[in-house]
Amino acid sequence: MELKLKVELADEFDAEKTSALACRAFGKSGAELSFERFRWTVENGYDRVIVASAFAGGEKIGQAAAILKRFACNGKVERAAELVDLFVSPDHRDFATVSAIYRKLKAALGAEQITRIYTYPNPGARLLNRRFFRLNQYEVLPMRVGVSSGIAWRPGAAAISVMSDLDEMVAAYDRIAGERSKDGLLWSKVQFRRRISSPVHRYLMASDGSYALLASPRRIRGVKVLLITASLQRETRSPGSGRTRALVSKLCAATGHHLFLYAGWNRQAAFRPGFVVPRFLQGNVFGLQSNFLVSHKDEVPKVELIDLDYG
Repeated sequence: MELKLKVELADEFDAEKTSALACRAFGKSGAELSFERFRWTVENGYDRVIVASAFAGGEKIGQAAAILKRFACNGKVERAAELVDLFVSPDHRDFATVSAIYRKLKAALGAEQITRIYTYPNPGARLLNRRFFRLNQYEVLPMRVGVSSGIAWRPGAAAISVMSDLDEMVAAYDRIAGERSKDGLLWSKVQFRRRISSPVHRYLMASDGSYALLASPRRIRGVKVLLITASLQRETRSPGSGRTRALVSKLCAATGHHLFLYAGWNRQAAFRPGFVVPRFLQGNVFGLQSNFLVSHKDEVPKVELIDLDYG
């Protein structure tokens, strides 16, 4: 059967067929594979998403996508791409099909003159990413976990506000962080709004006025976990672990998720609550593969879960 390849943009992407394909490919269903999630990702969640799809007999049998973003380093802003959502129907899971999809996506990114690429890969995709996109840099994001009672003892904790309204969170982001960051992956006010408007995951923000944490309550393998997805700061000095613990406590109390997890780094507002997960226990959880981020790590002030499609 002849294999046909096509680059799909938002106006021609079929979220329902893609969801059905993903459920077959992964052998499961759920919110992460729902058509609402795929439609949001391609149409509304980000400025632009490119999807390379494969068809056989008129049926979609596989795809790989790239979310276009902005990356700044040493004052120079470039476009970058995060690879996401690679899956192929079990009936067509062969190297020829997968490599054709990869080549199609690579050509589409080349036409956009995008050379900086990163991804949060599964073990199988790491080899393909290295082969087709030369993503030879790999690092597991440092991870901290902890448990909070939900009670903030710090003086002044009563002034901390917890927000779940989208407009309030976007306004707080604009006041505290906005586009002050000069290096790393950049989020404008509009892009931040898109990012946290997911139909699948809920986001909350705790703020004391000049420092804030963005969090998302999840259930991972049946366990309630609060993901700390971003830390936002207006001041140049570190906020200190006491302020961070107070914000975490407020978020845990608001969500009822008392186990929290943070992965990534933010050199300006170092996240200290909880305990460092030893590398040998973490395995490849939150592995970051790229052709630029690891080598520029000293110049990138922060990479957090909000920068990954997972977060």
